[in-house]
Amino acid sequence: MQAVREIALARIDCDLYAPAVECLDYLAGRLSDQSVLVFDDWTFDLAKGETRAFAEWLPPGAAIPLRVPVFQLNRASLHAGAPRRVARCGRSGGSAGAAGAEG
Repeated sequence: MQAVREIALARIDCDLYAPAVECLDYLAGRLSDQSVLVFDDWTFDLAKGETRAFAEWLPPGAAIPLRVPVFQLNRASLHAGAPRRVARCGRSGGSAGAAGAEG
């Protein structure tokens, strides 16, 4: 079995700060250029959970494009026939745990 060397897409669903730190530490050095990190529990509060872990993980002054789409849902849009949307946060570099860049 080969070790994971480059990660292009990672979906991070750690809920809490400490597991998110561990996940991001694993990703460091493994992220490919133009990779995408998707956070399941982004809070918009830099003092909490995955958001705090990510803010601390970034190098000071890093110029990283961050895309945080926000969707407002209502009951009508949640029925079985409604199309589903996927939200992504982008980061030049890489991602944790999903699709490898090497294939």
